[in-house]
Amino acid sequence: MGDVVPDPDATFSLVLVVAEQSAFPFAEGLEQKLIRRIAAQPRFPLAPDVRITPLRAPALPAETRAAVQGVVWALQQQHGKRGGRWETEFYPTPVGVTFMVVYLE
Repeated sequence: MGDVVPDPDATFSLVLVVAEQSAFPFAEGLEQKLIRRIAAQPRFPLAPDVRITPLRAPALPAETRAAVQGVVWALQQQHGKRGGRWETEFYPTPVGVTFMVVYLE
Protein backbone atom coordinates (compact mmCIF):
# COMPACT_ATOMS: atom_id res chain seq x y z
CA MET A 1 0.00 0.00 0.00
CA GLY A 2 1.20 3.52 -0.73
CA ASP A 3 1.04 6.52 1.54
CA VAL A 4 -2.38 7.95 2.17
CA VAL A 5 -2.62 11.39 0.57
CA PRO A 6 -4.26 13.95 2.87
CA ASP A 7 -7.62 15.13 1.54
CA PRO A 8 -8.63 18.63 2.63
CA ASP A 9 -12.29 17.62 2.23
CA ALA A 10 -12.03 14.48 4.39
CA THR A 11 -13.85 14.45 7.69
CA PHE A 12 -12.70 12.24 10.49
CA SER A 13 -15.26 10.26 12.47
CA LEU A 14 -12.95 8.73 15.07
CA VAL A 15 -10.13 10.38 17.00
CA LEU A 16 -7.93 8.17 19.18
CA VAL A 17 -5.87 9.82 21.91
CA VAL A 18 -3.08 7.35 22.65
CA ALA A 19 -0.66 7.50 25.58
CA GLU A 20 1.74 5.08 27.19
CA GLN A 21 0.21 2.96 29.97
CA SER A 22 3.04 3.92 32.31
CA ALA A 23 1.83 7.56 32.33
CA PHE A 24 -1.41 6.70 34.15
CA PRO A 25 -3.10 7.58 36.40
CA PHE A 26 -0.72 10.59 36.50
CA ALA A 27 -1.68 11.78 32.99
CA GLU A 28 -5.47 11.46 33.36
CA GLY A 29 -6.03 15.22 33.75
CA LEU A 30 -3.72 16.02 30.82
CA GLU A 31 -5.56 13.52 28.67
CA GLN A 32 -8.97 15.03 29.47
CA LYS A 33 -7.64 18.54 28.75
CA LEU A 34 -6.34 17.39 25.35
CA ILE A 35 -9.63 15.67 24.50
CA ARG A 36 -11.53 18.90 25.28
CA ARG A 37 -9.07 20.89 23.16
CA ILE A 38 -9.48 18.54 20.18
CA ALA A 39 -13.27 18.75 20.44
CA ALA A 40 -13.23 22.56 20.66
CA GLN A 41 -10.42 23.34 18.22
CA PRO A 42 -9.70 20.38 15.93
CA ARG A 43 -6.75 20.67 13.54
CA PHE A 44 -8.59 18.52 11.00
CA PRO A 45 -12.27 18.54 9.98
CA LEU A 46 -14.37 16.31 12.23
CA ALA A 47 -17.66 14.61 11.42
CA PRO A 48 -20.69 15.85 13.39
CA ASP A 49 -20.89 12.47 15.15
CA VAL A 50 -17.14 12.19 15.87
CA ARG A 51 -16.02 9.93 18.72
CA ILE A 52 -12.91 10.94 20.65
CA THR A 53 -11.57 7.90 22.48
CA PRO A 54 -8.61 7.56 24.85
CA LEU A 55 -6.35 4.51 24.44
CA ARG A 56 -3.36 3.10 26.31
CA ALA A 57 -0.34 1.55 24.61
CA PRO A 58 2.80 -0.14 25.94
CA ALA A 59 4.86 2.40 23.96
CA LEU A 60 4.35 5.05 21.29
CA PRO A 61 6.01 4.75 17.88
CA ALA A 62 8.64 7.20 16.68
CA GLU A 63 7.25 10.44 15.30
CA THR A 64 7.75 9.51 11.66
CA ARG A 65 5.14 8.56 9.07
CA ALA A 66 6.92 5.24 8.46
CA ALA A 67 6.89 4.29 12.16
CA VAL A 68 3.30 5.42 12.70
CA GLN A 69 1.87 3.78 9.59
CA GLY A 70 1.84 0.20 10.92
CA VAL A 71 0.29 1.30 14.21
CA VAL A 72 -2.40 3.26 12.38
CA TRP A 73 -3.21 0.36 10.10
CA ALA A 74 -3.67 -1.89 13.15
CA LEU A 75 -5.92 0.74 14.79
CA GLN A 76 -7.95 1.07 11.58
CA GLN A 77 -8.54 -2.67 11.56
CA GLN A 78 -9.46 -2.79 15.27
CA HIS A 79 -11.99 0.02 14.87
CA GLY A 80 -13.54 -0.99 11.53
CA LYS A 81 -11.96 1.91 9.63
CA ARG A 82 -9.65 -0.08 7.39
CA GLY A 83 -8.49 1.67 4.24
CA GLY A 84 -9.77 5.13 5.12
CA ARG A 85 -7.77 8.30 5.31
CA TRP A 86 -5.86 9.11 8.48
CA GLU A 87 -3.66 11.71 10.10
CA THR A 88 -1.55 11.70 13.25
CA GLU A 89 -0.16 14.34 15.58
CA PHE A 90 2.05 14.12 18.64
CA TYR A 91 1.50 16.32 21.70
CA PRO A 92 4.41 16.35 24.15
CA THR A 93 3.65 17.90 27.53
CA PRO A 94 5.95 19.84 29.86
CA VAL A 95 5.82 16.97 32.38
CA GLY A 96 7.25 14.41 29.94
CA VAL A 97 4.05 12.66 28.84
CA THR A 98 3.48 12.50 25.08
CA PHE A 99 0.15 11.80 23.43
CA MET A 100 -0.27 10.50 19.89
CA VAL A 101 -3.55 11.61 18.35
CA VAL A 102 -4.83 9.50 15.45
CA TYR A 103 -7.62 10.82 13.23
CA LEU A 104 -9.48 8.12 11.29
CA GLU A 105 -11.94 8.76 8.48
